[in-house]
Order: sequence, then C-alpha cells, then structure tokens
Amino acid sequence: MKRRNGFTVVEIMIAAGILSMFMVGVFQLYRSGTQSFLLGSWKTRAQKDAQMFLEELRTVFETSGNALIFRDNVIDPPVLLPIHLHSGANNAALPIAEVNGIVGFANMLTPCTLYSSLAPERLPGTWVGVVLSAENGNLQLQTFVDPSQMPAQAMTWALALGGDFVAAPETSLRTSRTLRDVELFEVQQATVDGKIQLLIRVTMRRPDQETRVVQEVRANLLRGVSVEWF
Repeated sequence: MKRRNGFTVVEIMIAAGILSMFMVGVFQLYRSGTQSFLLGSWKTRAQKDAQMFLEELRTVFETSGNALIFRDNVIDPPVLLPIHLHSGANNAALPIAEVNGIVGFANMLTPCTLYSSLAPERLPGTWVGVVLSAENGNLQLQTFVDPSQMPAQAMTWALALGGDFVAAPETSLRTSRTLRDVELFEVQQATVDGKIQLLIRVTMRRPDQETRVVQEVRANLLRGVSVEWF
C-alpha cells in the first residue's frame, strides 16, 4: 500500500478556510479591545477635563460680585453687576455646536476703600472681567483686565473703570481653560437660604460616536448677586 505524500488541494483549501476564520476572530477581538480602550481613555479624559473646567467656573461665579465702596460708617449702595448667562441654558440644554459667541459673563471685583479711614489701605477697587464663550463645539473660559480686549458684546456689561475702580494687575488673571467635545450646557437656578445657587451641567460627546459624559457642579453666589439671561 502506497503512502500519500503532501496534501490535496481540498485539504489545503479547508485548512486555509479554518485559518482565515481564526484570523478574523482574532482581528475582531483585537479591534473590540482597541475600541474599548479608546472609549475608556476618552471617558477618563473627558471626566477629568470637565471636572477641572467646572471647578474653575464655579470659583469664578462664587467670587463674582457687585461693586462696593466702603466709607467710615457706611457702605454706598452697590453698583449691581449680575452674572449674565445665555437664555438657551436656562433650565434647558443649550446645544453648544449651534453657538458661536458669548455664553456667559461676570465681574470679579475687590471693594473700593479710598474713603475709609478704617481700611488697612486706601485703595480703589479692582476689576477682572470673565467671559465664557463657545466656538466649534468647545467652551472657553477667559479673564481680562483690559475691557478693550474682550468680545464686543461683553464690553457693554463690564464695569466702567476709572476713579473708584481700576483694572486689576495682570497677576490677577486666571489661566484660560478650554473644554472640548461639549454637546450641551445647562444652568438651573434655585434660591437657598436667601442666596442664589446655580447647578451647572455639561454634556460631552465623543466625536462621531454616541458615547457621552455628564458632569455638574453647584455654585453658591454671593448675597445680592443675581443672574440675568440674554
């Protein structure tokens, strides 16, 4: 009886088919693992970026206030400087991709003590302007000590400088922050113990995907500070 050497074409084709099926399975497993890794990396980065951005925004809103002038025995009626926010975010989800411009504006001030002998130093009050804007699906938070450098729309809300209030030194500028991949921005306003509290929420969406991350923070405004919607 003769021994057959080698393989027949049919056997080779069967082996090739089995190997192909195996390789397809390996490739799909690799692809799935890669996508899961990329998804997890995006979520981790998005959550961290959103937390840092919202904490900075919370700090800005909680230190924004009205213009105060201290005298020896009285405080002048304050110049009311409300925080201005986009009306589309008022208890609703504002699609950031549809906005190209200002989303919010606030004034950060120190009081004027020029007229108070009780103050450690007689100094004019200082001003820092804060602008929250949207462009190409991103949110950006910037501070300014020169009103002329701000977007035109924000200039109309800034405190007039000169005399009792002057621009703060450049060392008062906060680091600009940008939050990318923002889909929605929402602000819910409530009154707690006589003060306004803002629940600020952002929804981030991975580009070309349905994967989302939602982060929120609560900001307690200084007493007497209000919110106006534009």
